[in-house]
Amino acid sequence: MKRIYKTELHCHTTEMSGCASETAERMIAKYIDCGFTTVVLTNHCEHSRIHAPLEYRYRYDSYEELINKIFDAIEYTKSLAGDRLNIIEGFELCNCVTENDYLIYGISREAALGFNLCKSDIWDVSAYVRSQGGIIIQAHPFRFGMTLVDPDLVDGYEIFNSHNSTFMNTMARQWISQIGAEDKILTAGNDHHDPKDIPTAGILTSEPITTEAELVRVLKSKDFSIFHEG
Repeated sequence: MKRIYKTELHCHTTEMSGCASETAERMIAKYIDCGFTTVVLTNHCEHSRIHAPLEYRYRYDSYEELINKIFDAIEYTKSLAGDRLNIIEGFELCNCVTENDYLIYGISREAALGFNLCKSDIWDVSAYVRSQGGIIIQAHPFRFGMTLVDPDLVDGYEIFNSHNSTFMNTMARQWISQIGAEDKILTAGNDHHDPKDIPTAGILTSEPITTEAELVRVLKSKDFSIFHEG
């Protein structure tokens, strides 16, 4: 079947991500205009970010407050989108052990509350996410400050990110080929933050992705194609 349905796998909005300036309302309108049927909202899951530029710094009183705000923002975005655009739960995890970022899919609010992902190492994070039926993708693995981890600890890699330089994306694809990781889940996303960003990357499927369970099934089956410009 022809793959015609567009899904964004990496998107931030100002309601939760301190580094974003795109509101949920504007994001929804933009993605509809660009022909997307689904957006996975992956706002930042960081207990504190005190080394970032001043305007991006934020703290939460507890891990529970952080998780609830992430999922509250998702529910708010879903309410705005209605049946015009499918909004799927997700988040971008940066724990305190490294500066790496991981896109987490298929984890519910209850599951995320059940284990402190921010203060656990990647071995424990990987085991917990998978035990809950979720997927862990290393985001922009060749961005400055990132470190590569044991491929067995992640389900895949974001090999194209619209916020990366061409060099970073090329390095990601070359590294995947070098280590023979083509059997991993390989994704593309826009890492959308700002009103000026135009979404030109994501995955294509033959049926629209409408639920978190469908997202996990499609990614694990690899029954999709990635698309991007540049």
